[in-house]
Amino acid sequence: MARLSPWVFVGIGCLGVTALGILAIGGVGLMVTNTMKEELARPIDKQALLKALEGVPVHPKAVFDEQLTRGARSGSVMATKFIKLEMTVAAFRLDAPEQEVRDWYKKTMPEHGYQQEDAGNPEQLKFVKKTDQVLIASGKSWLNIIRVKLPGTN
Repeated sequence: MARLSPWVFVGIGCLGVTALGILAIGGVGLMVTNTMKEELARPIDKQALLKALEGVPVHPKAVFDEQLTRGARSGSVMATKFIKLEMTVAAFRLDAPEQEVRDWYKKTMPEHGYQQEDAGNPEQLKFVKKTDQVLIASGKSWLNIIRVKLPGTN
């Protein structure tokens, strides 16, 4: 009987690792899809959501939008699957120029004890007060507020 080349075993091992990698990617994709579907179907308690934003000013022209909130929340829910975070995501319809909204937050957030930091994205504003972080993103007719309380905070 002929002796098998060691390269046969290397090939079989590589095939096994590749198969496991494909299965892992598929599993993660399925988990993300299911999590987003669950989040989109989950009812929104507007009062509880706005209470969780207590202390974070909402632009006076902003009107809470449940559908926008579902979409914004479903995209960010994966972060809380892997890291223990208290995250609140709310979205609003807004009839105001983007620069007006940005200027309003730059003026108003420091009045509430927040300091502006670099968000790493020119489209967003980031404000921090101790371990409370708030990201503000706005567009032509929308406003997203994401509040993250880091672990070990009140």
